Amino acid sequence: MAEVLRRSKFKFLKQYSKLLVALLSLLGVVSGCKSVMEDSAAYGIPGLHVHGLFFSKADSSNIKGIDVRLLSVDSLTEYSFESTRRYDYYTRMGADHYPWPDSVRLIASDPYSLSDGWFAEKDTILDVSELEDEWDDLSIELDLYLEPIVRDD
Repeated sequence: MAEVLRRSKFKFLKQYSKLLVALLSLLGVVSGCKSVMEDSAAYGIPGLHVHGLFFSKADSSNIKGIDVRLLSVDSLTEYSFESTRRYDYYTRMGADHYPWPDSVRLIASDPYSLSDGWFAEKDTILDVSELEDEWDDLSIELDLYLEPIVRDD
């Protein structure tokens, strides 16, 4: 009889320990996910954030209808594209790419020629060497002044 009690006690403890390990591991996963979500909500998406306004180089007036591309320096990789048909600004270019090279190209072009007129393409190299790992955050505000093109139509 004592042997039966000892075996049933051992069996109960073995099942209890498995259940306890499962519950503790589940608790660890849930608390870890909660921590990551709180960090993301507090700081936004880490990475590169390029934003700015468009102006005419001739009279500093705002320009609408510009396409913006964030590319690798050799133009083989396009990280982000934004078309600003109705606005005079661009926001959050390239927020979620990793790993980043040491520099990237930002190209602004005017494919639409809205009421603002025609503007020449602007190609800018940005140094992003400060982004060493996927949790770094770099915000660059870059207002672009585009050269107007006089057309003889």
